Amino acid sequence: MVEGNIVKGTTRAIVLEDVVTTGGSVLSTVQLLATEGIKVDHAVVFLNREQGEGGRAKDSLAAEGVDLRSVVNIGQVLEILSKKGKITADLEKQVRDFFAQPQPQAEVPKVAPKLSFAQRAKVSKSEMGRKLFELMESKKTNLALAADVSTQSQLLKLAEEVGPEIAVLKTHVDTLDDFEPSFIPKLEELAKKHNFFIFEDRKFADIGNTVKSQYAGGVYKIADWSHITNSHIVSGASSVASLKEVGLPKGRGLLLIAQMSTVDANTNTSTVSLSLNAARQHSDFVFGFISQEKIGKEEGDEGFIYLTPGVHLQKEGDNKGQHYNTPHHVIVEKQCDVIIVGRGISEASDPAAEAKKYREAGWNAYQSRVSQ
Repeated sequence: MVEGNIVKGTTRAIVLEDVVTTGGSVLSTVQLLATEGIKVDHAVVFLNREQGEGGRAKDSLAAEGVDLRSVVNIGQVLEILSKKGKITADLEKQVRDFFAQPQPQAEVPKVAPKLSFAQRAKVSKSEMGRKLFELMESKKTNLALAADVSTQSQLLKLAEEVGPEIAVLKTHVDTLDDFEPSFIPKLEELAKKHNFFIFEDRKFADIGNTVKSQYAGGVYKIADWSHITNSHIVSGASSVASLKEVGLPKGRGLLLIAQMSTVDANTNTSTVSLSLNAARQHSDFVFGFISQEKIGKEEGDEGFIYLTPGVHLQKEGDNKGQHYNTPHHVIVEKQCDVIIVGRGISEASDPAAEAKKYREAGWNAYQSRVSQ
């Protein structure tokens, strides 16, 4: 957690830690903050274990330009305990001898570099991920429209109007009052005409056998026409594997819901961790996340795409718990890739004109990020 106001390129921060041994954890944090334009010159730790000769943590951090200060070190703790009669002289010597032994240097995760969509397409392990990166780069748009309407005709009209501006059309076909299977070929035709991908926002959240049936069959037969769908991680990676059995042979891709845009969402750090682990395990099918920030920051995560809902040109909210963020905040500050816009476009008097504004705002933010 970073406290205080952040101005990219000028903000300086102090890293606070409870215990250090080799300094690897602090150094990892310093490197991650550097990617966000935050400079760290000092770190403060409560207890320095002084592991190895000379105290490796202080030396290793000093080599990276970080001055480590500690409230207390292990030698001082042992001295106080000995003087107070809390430990024997023999135990004090054993502990000092243990900490004097050299310890293996902790490996610091390599930070993923900033790459363009075209560069990331080359490292994506998912066919769907590669195609979306390439489409965004060639069409010069990272806009997704959430077409939350109630009739087939409304959805098709909206897709026709804003299709030239978007990379992804997000649908909820189960909310269409008049859904008929004949609607799907018409939607596919528009996707081909305007060069965008269809994303059925199904939010799977059940055991493997059930989600497999929901994806492949039922009334909607989602896997037959939707390029992209999504899933919660609540049922574990086994459900992801079941969806993969259906979607991967068809060239489809899956997004995992790591974070949501409502103010009282129950997604948390555990959700993020589980989503990342499942995505890395099934990276040929899972090509990214629904999230409010970039969550995969290690080397090897560059191929994941981050789609963020709750985006509005003006930062505000509604009376249903939705929280909005601006395109610049989402793309530049939070390092996400695709802005998902709903009512800001669909309820505008001129959806096509409004979509163009969002397209320009999203793409300009992306160009600003990769040029830094």
